[in-house]
Amino acid sequence: MVGVGLNILIFLYTVLFAWSVRRFDEKWELSSISTLPLVTLLGVVSFSLFSFALWPIWSFLTLPLLVLFFSLPAYGLYTIIYMWRLPD
Repeated sequence: MVGVGLNILIFLYTVLFAWSVRRFDEKWELSSISTLPLVTLLGVVSFSLFSFALWPIWSFLTLPLLVLFFSLPAYGLYTIIYMWRLPD
């Protein structure tokens, strides 16, 4: 459950929080460079722990399952934000 919560926090921070709080259109990766290594480290640790925990259950299907689990929510949230920002 901690891993799921960690992933949700990573997604919310990188997609929603960074865009809504700063309210500017320039890339936030350039303005807050110090947070990128932390978010990357948390993502890698979370992926590793999920792989270790799910391998006895799903064996070789663990990696495709985790790729979907980690990438689809990020792309989905990015698409929602992009749709909100389209001009009328």
